[in-house]
Amino acid sequence: MWLDEASGWGAANRATRGPLVLHRLRLLLGDEKARELLRRVADAYRGQALSTRSFIVHAQAVSGLDLRTFFYGWVYATPQEPVARVIWSTEEQADGTVTLSLSGQLDSGRDAAPIPMLSPILLRFEVDGEPAWQRLILTDQEQTLSLQGLPGTPKKLVLDPGHTFPGLVELKRAK
Repeated sequence: MWLDEASGWGAANRATRGPLVLHRLRLLLGDEKARELLRRVADAYRGQALSTRSFIVHAQAVSGLDLRTFFYGWVYATPQEPVARVIWSTEEQADGTVTLSLSGQLDSGRDAAPIPMLSPILLRFEVDGEPAWQRLILTDQEQTLSLQGLPGTPKKLVLDPGHTFPGLVELKRAK
């Protein structure tokens, strides 16, 4: 879509990965900021070519975040097959609620990277038959998250339910 030759991807790979990068960016920024970014870019470049660098500048301006790690990992140095690994456990609390604890990281498959890889990924699960979603931000360093006060035990956990992560996903229950 907007990935140029400098991104290092072949033409066929760019055609499928470009939209996935935009999806990952939407997960990172949230729907409102992603829509604002696309409106801003569409207004500013109506009928003109947009470089990857210009897109990155607009994305950082709209988000207010330093997105170098994200764009480095997914546009300029994309691994062949990254692996998202998440381990989960539950604990019933004294008040009858449940805490879901998650620990995970992203294995970019690169030996050394000047900037660490970062990727948002969705986790879907059910609590008392009701669907629930949680956005996880994984990096090459282990990340932890606790969801406290759940009214029941989470079931049917699925990491990357839309199958948009361009690599492997591993979701395991802690022993």
